[in-house]
Amino acid sequence: MFLKVSLLLGFIVLGTHVWTIQKEFADISKNQDYFVVSVEFAMAVFNDNNMEENAYRLLEVRRAQQKSYSSCHPPPMCCWPPGLTPDNMFLKAPLLLGLIALGPHVSSPNFVDISKSTTSFAMCVEFAVFQFNQDHLDEYAYKLLWVGRSQRKRWTMIFLMDLEMGRTTCKKYDEDIENCPLQEGSGKKKMDCTFVVDARPWFSQFTLLNSTCVQK
Repeated sequence: MFLKVSLLLGFIVLGTHVWTIQKEFADISKNQDYFVVSVEFAMAVFNDNNMEENAYRLLEVRRAQQKSYSSCHPPPMCCWPPGLTPDNMFLKAPLLLGLIALGPHVSSPNFVDISKSTTSFAMCVEFAVFQFNQDHLDEYAYKLLWVGRSQRKRWTMIFLMDLEMGRTTCKKYDEDIENCPLQEGSGKKKMDCTFVVDARPWFSQFTLLNSTCVQK
C-alpha cells in the first residue's frame, strides 16, 4: 500500500515538474532576427562538433520557443528601442531539426541576403543615415531615397547595406528630415553609400564599422 502511494506521489511530482518546465517556454515567430541567428549558430556548432566529414544543412524548423522567465533583470519596457522588448531577445530555442548529409563541411563568414523589413536592419539603416549626416561636412542633411543591398553576416548581428541618399533643404540638426524636400538646381546632390553596421539593439548600441560613399 505505502509503496503504491509513494509511486503515485512520485508520478504526480514528476508530472508537475515537467509541466512547469514546459510552461517556462512560449511560442515565438520563426522569423525573429535573434531566432534566425540562433538557428544558424546551432547548425554551425552541430557541424563543428560532428565527427563526420560531410556537413548537414537545415531542412525544417518545428518548435520555435523562448524562455519566458529568467534570472536576469532586463531594463524596463520604456527603455527599449521601438520593436524590441525582452520578449524577443536572449532566445533559448530547443529545436527539432531535419538534417541531410551534404558535401564536405565549409564554414563561410560571408554575408547573406535578408529582408529589408527586418526590424534590426531597419534600425541599422536609420543609424547609418544619422551617422552619415553627423560626420558629413555639409551643413544640409541627407535623407534616405532607396535601399539596395540588404545583408547580414552569418551568425552575427553585423549588417551590410547599400543606400542612396539625397541632399535636402533642411539643416542636419533640423527635425523631421525625412519629410524635407530635396534640393534642386545647383544644390542638388545624391550619394551612393555602402555601410557596415554592428548592432546591439537590445542595448541601443550601434557601431559603424565601415562606410564608402560616392557622389552621383
